[in-house]
Amino acid sequence: MAEPIKLDEDQALVFTPEQLQEITGYEKPFESQDELKEFFEKVKTEKEVVKETVPFEFKDDFIKGAYDYYERHGNLAPYIQNNVDYSAVEAKDLIKIQFKRENEGLSESAINHLVKKELEKYELPEDASEEDKNLQKELLDVRVNKIRGILTEEQKKFNAPENPAPSLEEWAGKVNESDVTKGLLTEKTITFGDGESAFNLEVTDPQQLVDMTIDNTKFFQIFFDDKGEMNMGLWYKVLAYAKNPKEFEDLLVKHGQSIGTESVVKDIKNPELKLQGGKNETTEEDLLEAFANRGKHVKRR
Repeated sequence: MAEPIKLDEDQALVFTPEQLQEITGYEKPFESQDELKEFFEKVKTEKEVVKETVPFEFKDDFIKGAYDYYERHGNLAPYIQNNVDYSAVEAKDLIKIQFKRENEGLSESAINHLVKKELEKYELPEDASEEDKNLQKELLDVRVNKIRGILTEEQKKFNAPENPAPSLEEWAGKVNESDVTKGLLTEKTITFGDGESAFNLEVTDPQQLVDMTIDNTKFFQIFFDDKGEMNMGLWYKVLAYAKNPKEFEDLLVKHGQSIGTESVVKDIKNPELKLQGGKNETTEEDLLEAFANRGKHVKRR
């Protein structure tokens, strides 16, 4: 075995090929820096593969719970504060918690002494009557249950909102049982707007929309092209509509009405319309007929 290498404060770290072989466990002495780099890249890759494929084993459920909580909420403090089951905490420990709160800054030994003195108040000599002993026991129970209740209620205030995700089967059932989904599959239309201005958009494959709702990965795929590039313009349009659908639908209806009005006006001014008195005049009947010819009636549910 090679001699240990002792370094001065500013001395450069130098290894011989044989020493590197011994340190790394490589099959032979390294012949060049490139060979050494290649070896470490291989080790690094193998380590990453193992990290991805071998599940990490937590020491206990408490640590695993803390990890899962942090992944969901990004804050570990509420989990630590709320992971105490006060129903299982002993009387002396509950009293100790109370004394710590009431005497902030007092040393641990002083707190322990206070707890000991407090518990002595509920102790009676062996020759005391059973009635007196039962009374002291009940008084102690009332005392600690009150503390337990206060701590439990305070604990609830720090609870972070839990939103457990439903299973895929539960979510699929909820989507398929929705009246909106049933209407979409039956009518094959989606209604935009409301009231007299509402109109229906015909959907060629409504089941595809249902499938994308159940499996969100299919939904996100529509924003990416064959090269994996995201269509940011489409993404922001969808987000903007989702945040304020009524505003966009009202705008769409007004835009459509505007286009329709301009088109009708063009038809009215068209020289192919019948002339009266040798002039290009338009009667009320002509106007109504032009609107009727240009308008499209949409089936409303």
